[in-house]
Amino acid sequence: MIRTTLEKEPYVSVIINCHNGERYLKECIQSVIKQTYQNWEIIFWDNCSTDCSSIIFKEFRDIRLKYFLSSQFTTLGEARNQAIANASGQLLAFIDCDDIWLPTKLEKQIALFDIDSVGIVISDCLYVDESGTNNVSRKFKQTSPSQGKVFEKLLQANFISQPTAIIRKSALYKLDKWFDSDFNLIDEYDLFIRLSYYYELAVCNEVLAKQRIHKNSLTWRQVDRIPSEKKLFLKKLSQMIPSLEVTYRQELKAIRTQILIQESLLIWESEGGDMARKAIRQIIPESRKASLIYILSILFPYRLFNYLNRRRIGLR
Repeated sequence: MIRTTLEKEPYVSVIINCHNGERYLKECIQSVIKQTYQNWEIIFWDNCSTDCSSIIFKEFRDIRLKYFLSSQFTTLGEARNQAIANASGQLLAFIDCDDIWLPTKLEKQIALFDIDSVGIVISDCLYVDESGTNNVSRKFKQTSPSQGKVFEKLLQANFISQPTAIIRKSALYKLDKWFDSDFNLIDEYDLFIRLSYYYELAVCNEVLAKQRIHKNSLTWRQVDRIPSEKKLFLKKLSQMIPSLEVTYRQELKAIRTQILIQESLLIWESEGGDMARKAIRQIIPESRKASLIYILSILFPYRLFNYLNRRRIGLR
């Protein structure tokens, strides 16, 4: 049953940051409008788009849809902060222009904020192709991730899909900054990690969102920046938590192993397999993925490996 009675102030602010997102924008907005929970507003932050994004947004005649145009192009993290600054909801939900919510997402996730110690609520997610109809994979697959205090688990692996995340707005004031404008690819992960240090996480173990995997996404266009951003992330996290290196030694070791693997792939692409194997050899004993990449770099040129890997995860 759809709830139609709205309170005076919107309870959920839905943050949509956009830079030239016209291709999927209409479907994205419609998925918010179709929510069974109707007590929301959309804060649409246009980061200097040059396409028809603003026209598409303004075609929706709904007073809950609020348009803001940035005075200059900024990093994604800064754009999200600007959007949040204009949000009046007690909860903040995030969806990018190319993603889709299922109709009961807000209703089912908001119910899990009844506990004051919960600062983040997530759900399961489907990764889909560019059409939005063909499933590539499911985020949780067989088991649901940990709940409660998950800082340590999130350090080991990021199990939060951005379009599923809803956070308690008041939790942001526990942090020295919201989204960190120094990050353009891992800004979400950085925020969720810092929030999880202070607040609990709850999980709705149902698929409530779809996230598109496509070659034009920011992550795939700037993948070479991920290792450097992760190194900066570790440096900043150590400043926030002075005991980090001692208390979470194994988790940090796993992150640094991931960084070395990502750097080795970049070396393989730019300098060839011999140099990549030299870089990755030091972590082979402790990483199956490193061992696999070492073997593949002997068998295949990088272009073929990259093509096969993109096909595996649904990119064309």
